[in-house]
Amino acid sequence: MNPPPGDSESPASRLLRDPAEKERLRTTLKMLPADCSSLLDVGCGSGAFLRLLRAERAGLRTAGVDRSPSVAAAVTASGAPCLRADSMKLPFADAAFHCASALEILEHLEDNALADTARELSRVASKRILVSTPHEEELIRLRCAGCGRSFNPNGHVRRWDERALKALFGKWTLTSSRLIWAEKRPYLYRELHGFYARIVRPRLAPAHCLDCAGGDGRENCPPAPPP
Repeated sequence: MNPPPGDSESPASRLLRDPAEKERLRTTLKMLPADCSSLLDVGCGSGAFLRLLRAERAGLRTAGVDRSPSVAAAVTASGAPCLRADSMKLPFADAAFHCASALEILEHLEDNALADTARELSRVASKRILVSTPHEEELIRLRCAGCGRSFNPNGHVRRWDERALKALFGKWTLTSSRLIWAEKRPYLYRELHGFYARIVRPRLAPAHCLDCAGGDGRENCPPAPPP
């Protein structure tokens, strides 16, 4: 992701200026055990969590991976080592880190990718796996104005709760969990978000799936399902 013209601020800095996002990341950071001396952030995106760790957990050895070459290069340039790699095949030895984190990525993964990612997180972490997902999310579906395919505007394909996470990481014990931000008003927020996504957003602008929004048109999309 490139900054707007004339804006040299990094994506990580912009994200950390968002009060809700900074609260989420700080609460996540506080769940790390005190004896955690190394952490791998899988699917690190902007690198905001890695930046926060460097600022607030001095001495913690960190690294990130992301499947996007440009993202991995940008995070490395910001001062956090980051490799271009897929979450399904991490380029690290068994138990290479005390902790492994996967923040806001599991909800995007289809079944095979999810199973492989969970296996890899379990393999490279020796003490703790830290995950963050939307909680009991209403998976809204919109119809693409380009190809007619049904899709989730956030690219989410599954709904998470504690039971689902326990099932995914069956050999690990769930030691703590926290609802962040939405716990203050979960029902109101869920209802308002659902109303906005289903009614308001499509009227403001036609919804397009990721393939059509990429600018290559209908030919990149699967055939639309029959009405």
